[in-house]
Amino acid sequence: MVAWMVDSTEKQCMAALACAAALGGLHAIYVWHFDRCLPQGIRYRTDGPFGRNGHYVITDINVVKRNAKVLVHPTAGARVYMGGMRETNILCSPAGLWERQRAIIHPFIASHARQYLALLQQTDLTLPEADDVDLLEAVGGYVSHISTAAMGLTIKGGFKWGNVSRAVLGISTLLALGVPEGLLRAILRLVLPFTHLEQQIAKFVDESDSDFVCDLITEFGRHEAIGHIWGIVNGSIIPETNIICSIMHDIAADRDLQAKLYDMVCKDTPETVVCNKSFEAFIAQKCREHAFFRSTSRVVQEDFHVQGCTIPKGASMRIPIAKFNDSSGTGLTWGFGPRSCPGAIIGKNIVKVTVFRLLRSYSIDLRQEPFKLKTDTVNMYPFGMRMTYRKRSDQTLVCDDEQQ
Repeated sequence: MVAWMVDSTEKQCMAALACAAALGGLHAIYVWHFDRCLPQGIRYRTDGPFGRNGHYVITDINVVKRNAKVLVHPTAGARVYMGGMRETNILCSPAGLWERQRAIIHPFIASHARQYLALLQQTDLTLPEADDVDLLEAVGGYVSHISTAAMGLTIKGGFKWGNVSRAVLGISTLLALGVPEGLLRAILRLVLPFTHLEQQIAKFVDESDSDFVCDLITEFGRHEAIGHIWGIVNGSIIPETNIICSIMHDIAADRDLQAKLYDMVCKDTPETVVCNKSFEAFIAQKCREHAFFRSTSRVVQEDFHVQGCTIPKGASMRIPIAKFNDSSGTGLTWGFGPRSCPGAIIGKNIVKVTVFRLLRSYSIDLRQEPFKLKTDTVNMYPFGMRMTYRKRSDQTLVCDDEQQ
């Protein structure tokens, strides 16, 4: 009897494996057949055998450029979390509502670009005196100050970068383990009022007398106004900090590159470096290389046609930013089309001036190779980046003309 049970179990296992292989084969055939019907530049993927939640993947940058006007509504996803669990925050709101939000938020950002730059040029970045430093924490604190001070928000105790990293990693892990996203969001909404950043932003919204905040409250209410501030804060601090640290990682790992870049900027000041074309080209290339968001998803707003094939309204389109950034002359790090980042110029200046300040003032080395979380969607260092550094002496802060 025991021998029969073992034999029977083995047969059942083999049958189950055969069924799984058959399903996988049918799924591969289905996707292959569907792909054959699509024009060059677009592929179709599902979430599994006979998955109903399929999405298109754009593989040709020209398809994005030609159809940017119908690819303006991003899917929710991570944007809900970055917007303080408000599903209608400006990072992911639908078209009609986004237009109303844009009318208030975009002019504010555009009108404060010079103020952000002036703050960058006036604010030193000083690393703490220690044997080594978590560069992610140090840069995150600096960037958060620049990103929030211009609108009058002061985060007491600084931006808790470690908390943010742990939250991102925790949420990603729970979703990967199959926890329903609806349940996870419901739990997070209960926890959110007790978090440091939510309390700081809520206090700012309640006490601010700026026209910008008053307009947000009048138009959208207090709850949504807090979500928009969340979106502005996280949408600038998190990507920019990770891009800066990725660039500094490359510089610290290559002593020849570090010396070359130092020679490139050693005569510059925070005021003149923004006009240094060679350094600007280097930063632009690195921003393409180290985009925080490696892909983005958009909901098609209306049917559009590609080489005789119709992509239906409501379809989900995935745009692989990292792949397109590898193409010559293409840069989607700051988005594309109408929903591109309104603070892109501010963000680029923050990256450029922050890297300049670190390079100009410190000689840096990696303490150890940090863990890098590089997925289809994000590029980040969840456990920080330990570095050793040496402050450049007054003599090395001035270029030796004989060496030029």
